[in-house]
Amino acid sequence: MTSEAVVSSALLLIADHVADPALTALWISETLAISPEDLDAAFSAHRPLSCDMSILNHRLSRLFERITSDPHTTLEQQVIACGLASLEAADHHFSACFGIDLHAFHAVSLRAADDRQFRRSHPQRRSLIINE
Repeated sequence: MTSEAVVSSALLLIADHVADPALTALWISETLAISPEDLDAAFSAHRPLSCDMSILNHRLSRLFERITSDPHTTLEQQVIACGLASLEAADHHFSACFGIDLHAFHAVSLRAADDRQFRRSHPQRRSLIINE
């Protein structure tokens, strides 16, 4: 298998198993029947991130999407659904990746969802628009 095929296969595995906390670079190398060193070399040749960082990045992106699409679900449930180890670790990585505290992002997303719902259900939606 070429190194490009290894990376493609690994990325498919990441996408398919992102919620599984057991998903690691070691698991991927075992699943693809290659050594961890060969997996690292393939990622080094074709991706800006290592396999482990690609897994983390995919999980954080999924967390971002889940929070914006369903902010009424608790952060703990969102973190678990994305395969992240803990809320504390997710908060640290989320802040480093997106530049915003996870709890603050959740609060803003929740407020935005509530505002959208308020506007949709308001009997006089047009009166909520400020015309200057």
